[in-house]
Amino acid sequence: MKIDIFKPIRLRRIDKARERAEREREEEGKRIAEAKEKEEREKKERESRQRLEEVLSKVLTISARDYCKIYGKNITDYEVKGVHTLVHEVYYIEDFAKEIPPEAEVVVKFQQTTGGKYRKYMASGTALIPKKKKQ
Repeated sequence: MKIDIFKPIRLRRIDKARERAEREREEEGKRIAEAKEKEEREKKERESRQRLEEVLSKVLTISARDYCKIYGKNITDYEVKGVHTLVHEVYYIEDFAKEIPPEAEVVVKFQQTTGGKYRKYMASGTALIPKKKKQ
């Protein structure tokens, strides 16, 4: 801001007050935008966690035969698909959950291993997908 020595002091103060108010409005706008971004990010994280919980509730360590016996179903009513993941991160279970087909009723025979020279994490299981009924 240029200082005009001929401009009365009162007007200079008014100009400074206007500039300060404008800066405060800009800062408030930034705070609001950041709060909205944070809220959206948290919402996505909650949805992601909820989806992960839903998917992982379908992951079992029992065999397909035992699952069908417990729930009174026939194994021939299902198509099977192997589900596997191999990563170098400790959060491998999230990657495994992404590999589970959405149409899978359950994943059986879940196994996980950790090890190797480079700390590999492996998870695998068998997805049971209900066969489409012919009409």
